[in-house]
Amino acid sequence: MSVLRKIDTFRRSPMGSVRTKLEKVYIRGLIERWSKMQLKRAGLLAVIDEFHKSRPPSSKKPVYADLMTGDFQI
Repeated sequence: MSVLRKIDTFRRSPMGSVRTKLEKVYIRGLIERWSKMQLKRAGLLAVIDEFHKSRPPSSKKPVYADLMTGDFQI
């Protein structure tokens, strides 16, 4: 997206673009918390957290929504 198009979008709806981004962040947070809860119920959260603790401090945190597949029975 070009800078001019972003400026035009902001001019037409200054709060629209901010509101959309905030909604996406909120929804991502909900999905992440739900995934973490499901992994905990399946007994996998402790394993994932233990694995992450053994990694270097500079490594990225796990994205629980990516790890949650639904291929296991709870």
